[in-house]
Amino acid sequence: MGLQKKEHSNVVVAQLSSVHPWDDIRIFWKECCSLAKEGFVVHLVARGDTKEVPNQVILHKFEGCKGRLQRLFRSGEQVYQIAMDLDADIYHLHDPELIKCGIRLKKLGKKVIYDAHEDLPAQVMAKGYIPRPFRKIVAFWAKHLLLKADRSFDGIVAATPEIAKRFSNRNTVIVRNYPLLSEFQTEPLLSYEKRPNRIVYIGGLSEKRGIREITNAISALPDDLSVRLDLAGSFGNSDLKDQILQNNKVQFHGFLNRAEIQKLLSEVKIGLVVLHPTPNHIKSLPIKMFEYMAAGIPVIASDFPLWREIVTAYDCGLLVDPYNVEDIAKAMDFLLRNPERAKEMGHNGKKAFQTVINWEVEFQQLLRLYS
Repeated sequence: MGLQKKEHSNVVVAQLSSVHPWDDIRIFWKECCSLAKEGFVVHLVARGDTKEVPNQVILHKFEGCKGRLQRLFRSGEQVYQIAMDLDADIYHLHDPELIKCGIRLKKLGKKVIYDAHEDLPAQVMAKGYIPRPFRKIVAFWAKHLLLKADRSFDGIVAATPEIAKRFSNRNTVIVRNYPLLSEFQTEPLLSYEKRPNRIVYIGGLSEKRGIREITNAISALPDDLSVRLDLAGSFGNSDLKDQILQNNKVQFHGFLNRAEIQKLLSEVKIGLVVLHPTPNHIKSLPIKMFEYMAAGIPVIASDFPLWREIVTAYDCGLLVDPYNVEDIAKAMDFLLRNPERAKEMGHNGKKAFQTVINWEVEFQQLLRLYS
């Protein structure tokens, strides 16, 4: 059974985050806005500095804490105090730091849902800032925390099937982080055939996300292809940024807003998601790969089992060894020299997005849990 049924217009929902900014794509633009559209009264407690929040979502801002330890012990208490004042029917938590807050709310008779965005224990094992000897201890603590949520809460939302396997709660639903249909309704001004040979990667710019391999692959392509690599996102390391931007085939755009991302995707021929096989990457469903598909461009993706299922099922791109520069360069070369096949793959991806791989389809799972 799902949560107690009520008319949506009478149900007050509080979405809580101590870590994410108020305009986080999954939390605000997808979950909060979709629930508000269905008639729920939606409150969002999150970090932010905006004065206006669209789509009838009521924002409750708090300052948050800068350090990880402060965030762990102080931000949760800040969020809890605001959450208490809201007296909501359903509390939807988005951070493991808030699980203790959720348990306190359960003791008051509230309905609580935990949204597992990532495989927390696997993520902990890959965290560079945690000294290696302590990672297993922290991962054990993370498993214990998730077990408490699993046993105590009214429902669990998992972002991938792999994450869902960690939970036995009978109200566990999978809500994948697919793109919004509404963001990809406009036809691009430039047809695929007329676009220059530009390849894009959007996301975090780091070594674990394959930035060295893809720039080396671009350098390995013959000059007759006149290729440019467009990078959008943020570098976590200034030295790495300086090294990558020395490549004259690289165009760095910095951080782009949603409209700017749509425009960039309408101008390029190939989208890259060549991440290294960290535990978190292997089990994730990369939103950027789905956005490339939504934009109608073929993808070049790391050959992970979960990603392989998608790319092969929909015939929307090529798979590569993320450590093999030659393999990546060959995939780029093939798609650029075979534009009809590349266009076909892009079309296949877009069709999959329009019919299956979109947020509007996934949201029905969340709606059933709430109802």
